[in-house]
Order: sequence, then structure tokens, then C-alpha cells
Amino acid sequence: MTLVSEHEAAKVDLIESAAMMRTICTKTTSCEQEWRLHKFVNVWNKIVSKISSAETLQYPGFCCAAKVSRRPQFFVWNIIVLMVWRYFSIINTR
Repeated sequence: MTLVSEHEAAKVDLIESAAMMRTICTKTTSCEQEWRLHKFVNVWNKIVSKISSAETLQYPGFCCAAKVSRRPQFFVWNIIVLMVWRYFSIINTR
């Protein structure tokens, strides 16, 4: 995610709080069974340039990214087990 200020870089300085740890609440995601959302969040500063007809304006911003990994248990239970069950249920109906 990128957040950019409406004010120019000369007027605003975005500073990350040293007192607060960069975390994310992992219990509120809707896909918690399929995905593992890691608690650590990467944050970095960015300058966004906007070129207008007369001059180039620079706006401060920052980006943040969270790491997500797929849970292998979801794949095993929801794909392989269901496919095997479906296969044997078709065979038993014949």
C-alpha cells in the first residue's frame, strides 16, 4: 500500500513512529484458513514526482507491505481429500 500526501515535500515530512512496533492484526482476515498473514510489516519512505506543464512537484509518501504465505493444510484438506472422496463416491455409485 502506498500513502502519498497532498502537500509538497518541502511542507510535509512523514516520519515513522519509533515508539510503535510495525504489526498487523492477523486474526481479522477473511481468508485465515487458506493464508498465513505474518505479523511483521515492511515500511519505507518514497517521494512521488508529479510533472505538470510548468514544473515538477514532489510529494512525500510511504509504502507498507505485509508478507503472506499459503497454508499447505488448506490445499491438502480442500483439494486432495475432497477429490479422493469424490472419486470413491463416484465409483461406489456404479
